[in-house]
Amino acid sequence: LNHMERLVYYLIVLLRNGQGVELCSRAAVFLVKTHQNQLHGHQKMSVPLRELRRLLKLRLCEARDAIGYNLAAIRIIGKVSAEHKSRYHIPDGLDAGKDVFKDLGLGSDVAAQLQRK
Repeated sequence: LNHMERLVYYLIVLLRNGQGVELCSRAAVFLVKTHQNQLHGHQKMSVPLRELRRLLKLRLCEARDAIGYNLAAIRIIGKVSAEHKSRYHIPDGLDAGKDVFKDLGLGSDVAAQLQRK
């Protein structure tokens, strides 16, 4: 239990600095699940565990908000990009079968000749 006290202390320090939030949360859940019976009767660990819980909630909410904000930004960028593409693309039925790279020397005419053989 002495080692667990140290680990909880280090997790609290890391969470206060905002470092490794995901890893700290996984480690805290593992420690509490593993040592649940020992922690239940140990009064000395109640204050650090409450502090750990408070910090985990705070930091995980911050991370969740940041991820939500980033996802919203990615969606907006996708919409703007799609509008930008559709603004300059004029679909034409005449160009459907035409090879635009023909006569440019990029190899598509050579590939077409090889397919004919």
